[in-house]
Amino acid sequence: MCVAMGDDNSSLTRILILFRDTTLMKVIEFLYVEGKPCSLRKISRNVGLNHKNLAKYLESLVRAGIVEIVYEEKNLRLYMLSRRIDWRELRALFPAAPTREDTTLTEQS
Repeated sequence: MCVAMGDDNSSLTRILILFRDTTLMKVIEFLYVEGKPCSLRKISRNVGLNHKNLAKYLESLVRAGIVEIVYEEKNLRLYMLSRRIDWRELRALFPAAPTREDTTLTEQS
């Protein structure tokens, strides 16, 4: 699970480096599709990892600036994809995933 970056700080390049690890890809894809903050428990259930291992993956993603902790209290952290990254660049990698625009239109109908 290597998340180290080279000199290239391109968001897409940083993400693609992570995609060598299919578990990280599952976590990123789940958070992308969800489009809102998620707890460790919810992510764990959906990507098939136990809490302890998932926490390590999420810690790496947070350090890399790919995921943010958007809420934290004693026994709860909520994670979501970093708002500093233009995730539209990844739409081609997740063709089946609805975009945030798609889900907003569906919810308004």
